Amino acid sequence: MTRTISLLTFLGLATACGDSGTKPLQAPQRTSQIVITIEAVAPRRIAPYGGPVAMPQFAAVAASGTTYDDALSTAPLARPAVATLLSGATSDRSGVRDNIHDALPESAATLAQGAKQAGFETAAFVSSMFVSYPSGFQRGFDLFDGPEAPMIGPALFCAPAVPGPEIADHFRQWLASRSKGKPFFVWIHLGDLNCKATPPPGSAGRSVPKTGDEMEDYDAALKATDDAIGAIFAAAKADPDASASSLVIVGTHAPYLGESGRRGESFWLADETLRVPLVTLRHVSDPAATQPKHDPRPTWLPDLTATLNEAVGARLALAQDAIALDAPAIDAQRRVLDQILCFAPVARFVDPGNCGR
Repeated sequence: MTRTISLLTFLGLATACGDSGTKPLQAPQRTSQIVITIEAVAPRRIAPYGGPVAMPQFAAVAASGTTYDDALSTAPLARPAVATLLSGATSDRSGVRDNIHDALPESAATLAQGAKQAGFETAAFVSSMFVSYPSGFQRGFDLFDGPEAPMIGPALFCAPAVPGPEIADHFRQWLASRSKGKPFFVWIHLGDLNCKATPPPGSAGRSVPKTGDEMEDYDAALKATDDAIGAIFAAAKADPDASASSLVIVGTHAPYLGESGRRGESFWLADETLRVPLVTLRHVSDPAATQPKHDPRPTWLPDLTATLNEAVGARLALAQDAIALDAPAIDAQRRVLDQILCFAPVARFVDPGNCGR
């Protein structure tokens, strides 16, 4: 049964979290970082998380890294989720609550700004208008490659996206042309899956003939996304500077895919819209990393922000509920998430005995 809680209630509880008492481990200094965000990707649909759709390129990255089996977003929409990833602030603190009207305020420092101040070259390649110039996310990037088309009418809600493989090629060209020797922080956003969760025309007896598979368009977009991931990974491995980079793949949020009759994105927090894939790879071309690793602990987007904050020396002033993924005290992290979620029906992994402490 889908369990939901209002967005404002959840985020209000998030701000009440206390000090975790942990100190993250120091990440390798001045290691280049490649961060891939995927819009509207449901891990339950893809094979690496037990789903029916093979994503061999995604699986190849996961086979050399760590897959976090229980990762949550902070919002069921792309712009608020990315705002959290780049700034560490959940929507109640950043003010970014939707895909259309809200932009990250000038007062919110970002990973890109911190990385640039720390001596990193910064670049962003984004496919979706939701996270392009109207979002305010371009601050701190030396190069920001994003669409600029105005969003009007239906495009306000289902903005057309630049195909993922094209975005991957922009990244490849940038790698080939940049001066070597300087660490970089790169963010790549893939938006092929946006608005693909609804049945395509022609499915279930509609007038335009297709295969009849209600997931046809979504699964085709998954393949395009997987192709883009493969192209990005191959370009990084082939580049002498980028081959030692760390790589992250994370979803911004997930859509409903027909559960309880629902399809598409949602303004409600639920298992279906919040659970996202998260894979980290410490070294793109490390031949010693041959066995996939799984981390079952509950984690969420601010933890990834804290990890990247350490890796690039961004020195963001993060809330106490953001704990780096390599922090040694897993129990402390669970305690923080329990504080947030023991009041929320979405809390599938919370021990009720821990509530009300």
